[in-house]
Amino acid sequence: MKLKFAVLAFALSPFLNAQTPTAAPSDAAKLAPPTTPAVAPASCIAPTAVLQANYLTDAARLMAGYDTNAAGPLAALSATPAIKAHNQNFAAAWKKLDTRQLDLVKAFGNSEVVPKVGSAPLFYPFSGPDFLYANALFPNASSYVLTGLEPVGAVPLIEQFKPDELNASLADLRKSLHAILSFSFFKTIDMKVDFKRSRFQGVVPVLMTFAAKSGYDVTSINFFVLHPDGSKCVTDATNLLKLPVGDIPGVTLALKKADSMARTSVTYMSSDIGDGGIVKTPQYEALVRALKPGATFIKSASFLMHKSYFSKIRSLILEVSPTVLQDDSGIPYKNFDQNLWEPKFYGAYFQPIPLFANFNQPNLTAAYKQVGSTPLAFAIGYRSNKTNSSLLLMTRKDAAAK
Repeated sequence: MKLKFAVLAFALSPFLNAQTPTAAPSDAAKLAPPTTPAVAPASCIAPTAVLQANYLTDAARLMAGYDTNAAGPLAALSATPAIKAHNQNFAAAWKKLDTRQLDLVKAFGNSEVVPKVGSAPLFYPFSGPDFLYANALFPNASSYVLTGLEPVGAVPLIEQFKPDELNASLADLRKSLHAILSFSFFKTIDMKVDFKRSRFQGVVPVLMTFAAKSGYDVTSINFFVLHPDGSKCVTDATNLLKLPVGDIPGVTLALKKADSMARTSVTYMSSDIGDGGIVKTPQYEALVRALKPGATFIKSASFLMHKSYFSKIRSLILEVSPTVLQDDSGIPYKNFDQNLWEPKFYGAYFQPIPLFANFNQPNLTAAYKQVGSTPLAFAIGYRSNKTNSSLLLMTRKDAAAK
């Protein structure tokens, strides 16, 4: 077991430590020959090409509705009427989001979250590609590890799209993001339909878009397979589509703040983290332990950890994470041992929306009344109004000793 843990930590180090990200290739050409891994498992094929950082950043900015580098590879495309219309559409959406929601979320993160967690790695299960809120609430995290059921996807080669394909794909991207821009969460079923229809495949285009919106350049993107024995190999996105049972597909984006040298990374894995899924993929639990997250964030998680067959991920979070920030859809309040955890409540707790009415928590209602809460300036989770939204910031009492 110790050997497996050591192998895993070594294999994952490029995307668990954002201070030493995978070096971006030379800008001499957009495509360059890759470096072949020292060991290539039979189920893993080395990548055939590496996209340059200038292309990745420009593609991310184009999808997010921002101007690209005037001397960059997508400059001509960015000047077309279709892209200008897309920019105008997104500019209005971002402005509305910032004013109504995101500026307030960032202020909360800086005042309430950062003092407790600093720059520690963030673990965000049941996240989908929601780097937007993860970064807003935990802006200094050295790395972000996200997990969902949505497919990893691929980097879109935008300059190869026909005009009508690009217009349709950008429209699908805006449609996919409508829920999280309006309600702070993704609608998984809608995203699944959008991903199948669009040439923007999987979560990668969304992660790139959110990285650009959050002020980051994308310096590299590496697709990988994480094997049950903890070994990892970097590969092409196309090789993630049909993997043996037990393998986990994933992607890591290395990011750099556009206006500074601050670096971080966001890793997304497509994996079932119910009890049955974790049994089939033991490397997932080992990865989370190796990450040593300073915090776990849980939002709009369909109350899955209220169910008996999500007990393993619930127990793992309670064991390894010294801080948990969540709405009421996360870990049941009753599972936080009051002898070990110090609660701080925000907003107001109400019975869950009708879809999740069976997961009401009377003990949480009582705790809000007994302890009191700090008002929330924004809506979050399944609630569309700040007056009935809630957040719990749970901190282990022994966290300082650790």
